[in-house]
Amino acid sequence: MYKFEEIIKAWVTKWNPTERERELSKLRLEICATCPSRKEMLGDVRLFVICNECGCPLEAKSHTPVKGGCPLGKWDSIDKKF
Repeated sequence: MYKFEEIIKAWVTKWNPTERERELSKLRLEICATCPSRKEMLGDVRLFVICNECGCPLEAKSHTPVKGGCPLGKWDSIDKKF
């Protein structure tokens, strides 16, 4: 489970990402797009698309600085490259 500080960092990064952070988020979201744990709470409105495993909005979660941030381990191969 995420610590409060990690959640805040992810939201801050989401609003002002570096090019590298933007690329990492994009790659993570591509994985999430096909994940069965992706849940749309309000159509495909990005802030309301969550990870059904942890409840985090994917738009912000994908910006987490934590390696291995996916509870199912699906980001591990990408995170190792960054």
